[in-house]
Amino acid sequence: AEFLRRAADLAAPNAAAIRPIQETIRAAFDLNFQSESAGGDPWAPLAPFTQRERARLGFPPQHPILQRTGDYRRSFTEEDHPAHISEWEAVAGRWRVAEGSADERAQGLEEGRANMPARPVTDIGEPGDHLIAVTLEYLFDQWFEDDTV
Repeated sequence: AEFLRRAADLAAPNAAAIRPIQETIRAAFDLNFQSESAGGDPWAPLAPFTQRERARLGFPPQHPILQRTGDYRRSFTEEDHPAHISEWEAVAGRWRVAEGSADERAQGLEEGRANMPARPVTDIGEPGDHLIAVTLEYLFDQWFEDDTV
């Protein structure tokens, strides 16, 4: 009976149970900003024009990429940021967890444009996948070995 209760909890987790996964995804996004990469694949360097514009505006010309004021980064990494997207659902035993940004620049920066290479934040790659796997392993251990979740 206890196993069935825990299995049912796993099929339909509550918000507190999903929160560590959301935090891990945001941490993976933060890792991309820190490393200026998409899951370990380096972002393209800034164009000379962009470097001159940054310097003219009082920002360091080359680094950090995508972080002049920090607002864009915070829109991905801080759950209380007005442009942050945080959604989850559990239906028929399947989970969907989505974190991201509704910042108006996000689509162009994620996908690139004709005159600008993509610098995706949401491509967490192997480093992010590993973080999520460790978090899920911990959560599953808690669900099946402890009464805290």
